[in-house]
Amino acid sequence: MRNVIVGLVASWALIAGNAVEAAPPAGASTSTSITARALGPLSGDNQSMGFGVNDAGSVVGMSAGTGGERAFYWSKTKGLVQLTTTGTTGAAYAIAGKLGNVEYAVGYEESGGHRRAVIWVAPPSLSPVPLSDNGSLALGVNDAGTAVGSSGGVPVIWTPSGSGYTPTYIGFLPNQVEAYATDIDNDGMVVGYGYDSVTYRSRAFVRLLTGAVVPLNPVSGDAESTAQTVSDKVGPTGSQFVYIAGSTTSATGVQRAVRWKVDFVAGTLLETKVLSQTWAEGVNGGGDVAGTLNGKGGKQSATLWRNGVYVTLPPPKGATGGTSRGIARTAASSTYVVGQTTMNNWPRAVVWVVQ
Repeated sequence: MRNVIVGLVASWALIAGNAVEAAPPAGASTSTSITARALGPLSGDNQSMGFGVNDAGSVVGMSAGTGGERAFYWSKTKGLVQLTTTGTTGAAYAIAGKLGNVEYAVGYEESGGHRRAVIWVAPPSLSPVPLSDNGSLALGVNDAGTAVGSSGGVPVIWTPSGSGYTPTYIGFLPNQVEAYATDIDNDGMVVGYGYDSVTYRSRAFVRLLTGAVVPLNPVSGDAESTAQTVSDKVGPTGSQFVYIAGSTTSATGVQRAVRWKVDFVAGTLLETKVLSQTWAEGVNGGGDVAGTLNGKGGKQSATLWRNGVYVTLPPPKGATGGTSRGIARTAASSTYVVGQTTMNNWPRAVVWVVQ
């Protein structure tokens, strides 16, 4: 995925052609109680994708039709609402905030060929606030409203400061020329990935609270890695760690989901677990991983890996297939997973409640 927007469009096109839900990996379980709810699209559109969900169960994503893409917000109390300013296009990639607290959503808006990162505070009641100039987008946000993303190909953290936001640019790993910060947890740990200046292969990273940027290498024998999401710190004082989910890819393009366990202070790698999922874009404090399995013929199914068991996330009634894009940050007896399914040959955002 050399460009975030191009990569998302490619995934969208793939699921649109699905006809049958792929079978779960060996050892999968369907005994968990799961409900699925299709969302959107916005009025006048025919397709939608869900990208982010928070602990309150609120969802953000992108709706599209003949007029281009628009960011949306959905909650059980407010329903489906457009976030992008009228006359612009855009998408919302992440949302933070617990039930009863202020919510923050991030993404981008584009007008006249100018794309810039934005944050929505208490969506949908307030207009988007620009985070950076042209050529930027925001991909992650935490409960304090601190956002991360990329500006001009440089990974960046935007911290609330008075009535605005102060950028902190993250250093590249050696020999990288372009990078994205994809997520930030409530402790301030940041993850992302960048591209090598010669091979243009990706390498994942985690930025520690000291500002040090530590690589997350692909598994032995693979050539590339990406980090998409990070949990809050877990474990007793003195031995705390975070879970990081992403992907590891071979030189021939075979991609597998991976979950790293990283020491919270030193940044040392404690564990690398390769999963049967093709890619992963969600992880919570319990180590649960939300991902997607590519089955035979490219057919996809959304899955949740929890306690060593793969759970297939079934599509809503009348839909087929699915991909998982994110999971609520806090591990709980019931959790929210967001993604999309296919209805009437078009992508449709969906939120699952898993108990």
